Amino acid sequence: MSNGVIIKNEGKPMKNNKKIILLLVFLGILVSSAAFALQADYPRSPVPGGIKLTNNSTIGDLVMYIYQWGITLGGLALFIVLV
Repeated sequence: MSNGVIIKNEGKPMKNNKKIILLLVFLGILVSSAAFALQADYPRSPVPGGIKLTNNSTIGDLVMYIYQWGITLGGLALFIVLV
């Protein structure tokens, strides 16, 4: 204000705008990094006849891929604990 009176709530809308802008920038970086992750060459899963993820893989293939790696790593951890 021009008369020297300071209003406490005057700066709040700008703070909210800054938070929204930072949130949008963060989400943009997150989405773009996920898109780059899709272009990676993943190794074949370690079970016999395992899945190889490609650009045409479905979400079901991804779930099975993670499951097979989990079973294999769990078996390896069990072997290490027993030995």
